[in-house]
Amino acid sequence: SKVDVPLAATLYHYMEKRQFPAAYRIASLSATASDWKNLASAALLALDTEVARKAFMRLRDHRGIDLCAIIDKQRKGNAAKAKFGAVARQASGKNQGSALLNVATQATTQSADDAVLAGVVLAYQGKYQEAATAWSRAGKVDRAIEMFSDLRMWDAAKQYSHTASAGTAQELVKRQAQWAEEVNDLSVAADTYLAAGETLKAIHIFGGQNNSAKLHELTKSTLTKSDTTELRAALGYLEKAGEYSMAKDVLMKLGDVTGLIRLNVEHKKWAEATELVHKHPEHARSVYLPYAKWLVAQDEFELAQNAYRDAGEHEAAIRVLRALAANGVVERRYADGGRQLWRLAVATLRMKGEALAREEGIDEAREEFEKTRRKADFYYAYSSIYKYTDEPFTALTPDAVFNISRYLLAWLMKEEAPHGISKTYCLFALAKQARVLGADKLARLALEKLAGFRVPPAWQEQVDLFSLSIRARPFSDNEELLPTCFRCQTTNPLLNQSGDRCVACGHIFVRSFVSFEVLPLVRFAPSYRSSPEEVLMLLRREPPPRKPKAEAIANPWASEEGPDVQRLALGGDVERVENDGVFDLDDPFTKAMLDFEPSADFTPTVATPEMLLAMDRSDVFIIEWPHAALGREYYRNMLPDVPVVLCNSCNHFFHEEDWEFAVMQKGVCPFCETKVDANYGNGSVGAMVSHELAAAEATAAAASQE
Repeated sequence: SKVDVPLAATLYHYMEKRQFPAAYRIASLSATASDWKNLASAALLALDTEVARKAFMRLRDHRGIDLCAIIDKQRKGNAAKAKFGAVARQASGKNQGSALLNVATQATTQSADDAVLAGVVLAYQGKYQEAATAWSRAGKVDRAIEMFSDLRMWDAAKQYSHTASAGTAQELVKRQAQWAEEVNDLSVAADTYLAAGETLKAIHIFGGQNNSAKLHELTKSTLTKSDTTELRAALGYLEKAGEYSMAKDVLMKLGDVTGLIRLNVEHKKWAEATELVHKHPEHARSVYLPYAKWLVAQDEFELAQNAYRDAGEHEAAIRVLRALAANGVVERRYADGGRQLWRLAVATLRMKGEALAREEGIDEAREEFEKTRRKADFYYAYSSIYKYTDEPFTALTPDAVFNISRYLLAWLMKEEAPHGISKTYCLFALAKQARVLGADKLARLALEKLAGFRVPPAWQEQVDLFSLSIRARPFSDNEELLPTCFRCQTTNPLLNQSGDRCVACGHIFVRSFVSFEVLPLVRFAPSYRSSPEEVLMLLRREPPPRKPKAEAIANPWASEEGPDVQRLALGGDVERVENDGVFDLDDPFTKAMLDFEPSADFTPTVATPEMLLAMDRSDVFIIEWPHAALGREYYRNMLPDVPVVLCNSCNHFFHEEDWEFAVMQKGVCPFCETKVDANYGNGSVGAMVSHELAAAEATAAAASQE
């Protein structure tokens, strides 16, 4: 009969004694699957891969068989390394003690390798903490960390990271961040990347989440100017998110002026952009060109042309100015159109600056400039005529309308009027005001001329009545209205159809561009031997003291009439005239001014250095045109008791009262609307010297306070 003998106790006895071959023979007799499994695990843990492999084969456990193969392979590799190390140590050893040390070292190395392999087995069995402990004792903490990382057991891995190298610990954090990114836990991933020093990856995560606040905090507190790559990456995300102020902070940290300008332009921060350009003018085009285009889109054409000019796009600025001038005329804003034409004249001249500097085309440039400037004056003056005739109320005095209409007709009567300017309006206004002021002869002339033009139906009855009533009045003009040339003292007709100039000497009447009254200004030219600098130096000096003036006589001039000219000459006792103070005949300039040959072409009085020295600098005005190639013009106020002001921007003269009234109202020049402060003065050479002295005193006072 068959007797079953229980062998489990014997099997486990051999296993405890680590006699695995004997245990295998017992298990082969009648072991259960559980016994085979325990035998395989125990043998594998003891690194008896031969018995373990056979046990796994009994169980058909392919993973166990593969594990045995892996352990065998690693053991062979470790043995080869140990053998090589022993040979090397033997070669370097010189005595018996070193041989014993080699044996001990070899034994220690083998023990450590076995502990590592035991850890592998424990890990295979799911005993992760035991495996980690085994590796840690064997000095292989990195393997424990790697295992826990693969298992995503980050807390367990961190327990061993403090004993690992810095590189291993950092790699652990990186792997944790990668895993968090894989499972889409992006906030944790970004924070972990930051902890691992992978700032760029954290920035990309924050940027992908549109987390601008985190990016801004990172760029402010963590990154430095040297972290260019990271700052640029953060900048890209902030700009994409439209975070202007945050992106600006990053660019300022980088010191990127070009980027700051680009950012301000993209966000239409024109004040900040232009402020940067003032400090870095090499970027002017990058700011002013897009600024000009934006202004055009906003219908701010006047500002746009300035921006085009600042960008160096003079042709574009000129196109805008032409459009502005044309629009002003079409919309019957004639004063605005005139201002734009003045700016157009200046811009055109500046655009030709390089050619003029080479003295190329100076005559053509001067002619074009004068033509455009004169047209600007016409439109500005005509604005008052249009308002007078078409608007029910006007602040203009009859004298102003009378003077303006005469000024326009003097230049335009024999020429074609610019587009938008009506000679009919000018003649109608002149006829009305001439009749009011007692210039009946001129009123009749204006009405006769008006008969040759098409009159608006609303005016026809009024014109017919004027024509009938004027015939009942004397054919003469009020003598008080007749203009006198301050250069040659000739009394001129009220209307010279050959131009607004003296019929005797050809001197153009200089008018106040508000009331259009003739100002007591005479143009002169320095001697050709004197340079502009020498002339200015002479004029800036204090003149010799003048004789005290007595009260002027009522009329020291005697009239001398001819067929076409009425000429005044000093009458009576010359000494009496001099003593009465009308003229200082000892003044060399006055003598030269009165000594001239009548001519249709005006020739300025030539002032010698002696004449310049004798002039009061507060009576002398210097006009400087926008380009030096056009030269300078010099004027002297012959009646210092009639205060005159020169605008140094548009080079127009004004009565001091007209100027002050306009400046008090708007703080700008009446013609060009350039801003003017209370300390402007009158624009003369004397005012220039006063400003320089005041500036020097202010500088000295500031220096003394420091």
